[in-house]
Amino acid sequence: MLIFKTKKYNLPLGEQIEQELHNLGFLYADKAAQNAAEFGAIMNRPRSIIIASKHKPVKLPTGATNNLCFEDIAKGLKPLEAGEYDDCHWGQVAVPLPECQQEQVRHTPTGKKVEDLKNTKGEKSGCKMEGAGHRCKKDEKMHSQLTGSGDITGLFTIAPGTDVFDDNGNYLYTTDARTHTVLEIMRAYRLPDDMRIPYWARPMLKFLRVMLGEAWCPLHCQ
Repeated sequence: MLIFKTKKYNLPLGEQIEQELHNLGFLYADKAAQNAAEFGAIMNRPRSIIIASKHKPVKLPTGATNNLCFEDIAKGLKPLEAGEYDDCHWGQVAVPLPECQQEQVRHTPTGKKVEDLKNTKGEKSGCKMEGAGHRCKKDEKMHSQLTGSGDITGLFTIAPGTDVFDDNGNYLYTTDARTHTVLEIMRAYRLPDDMRIPYWARPMLKFLRVMLGEAWCPLHCQ
């Protein structure tokens, strides 16, 4: 299987690759532009794909958007703030965030876009939140850009939380001011909690985030 970082299938390039594959003995091939989000991945990632076989006809699977909601993957997990962890579940570690970023996320209501907070003089804090997007709802389909998600700027969505109000109904803050954990990302990909990750890689949570973010969706490969 060959995967190319293009949003639309490049017909001339595809025909050239198909001819090269044919010359190598791959007599059967199928090609298409597909999106990882159509196969359960938690990100929109369009790619051009060619699969080929020497022995029998092959056909790419048909996608269907069936991403899990956050409430599906969070079953049995306790709420976390940035820098906290759940010692009962490996990989359930919330990445620490700079204080200014954590404050911005903390004051972003569920379903709202992350905005730059202003001080008492109405001036922006200067703490950039590029790429942070919005705080998704617990029952929303979970779509995130995960590459480089060692901090908040690597995400289009952040973890949903619980909105807190005062006695008069005024919004105060939202819990779970953090990115998604490695375990939550694994569950969103439908990978088992006890997946056999090499021991040398287990402490390298940022490395695992990048690997998961760059991976093609498991449901497509199945």
